[in-house]
Amino acid sequence: MTPLVVEAEVDIKRSPQDVFDVCSDLAREPEWNQMVKRGMLAAVKLVHTIAWFAIESCVAYVLWTGFRKQTDRHVAIAAAVVATETLIFAGNGFRCPLTQVAERVGAERGSVTDIYLPRWLAHNLPAIHVPLILLAGHLHRRNFRQQSRAGPA
Repeated sequence: MTPLVVEAEVDIKRSPQDVFDVCSDLAREPEWNQMVKRGMLAAVKLVHTIAWFAIESCVAYVLWTGFRKQTDRHVAIAAAVVATETLIFAGNGFRCPLTQVAERVGAERGSVTDIYLPRWLAHNLPAIHVPLILLAGHLHRRNFRQQSRAGPA
């Protein structure tokens, strides 16, 4: 078998030391290693999807207890989770903070549609989420009024 010699010339506008420094710096590895970039992006998507599921579970719980006329400490905790997420989202210009993280690790655009959900659902989350939060608030306000009129048990 004869050896195969491949000759190629690449014009790198950096010194060999600069190239070595970039390739050996683990913090900069996503810049040149596509597998690391894809893995980091998948991790961001997974974390975002888990956070979304936890927050939406809280929304569902607050709605469910509102319809059941049950307002207690557990509801307050779930409502605090939803309120915190809403304030963070609004405080970040109605853009998820993980969007910047996804873009930093290489997403073309790190939006809410970059989570592991059907595209139509991910795209319409704010339009679905806001009325549900308002409904939950209305239900629990109604519960408080009825409890305060009934007096202490």
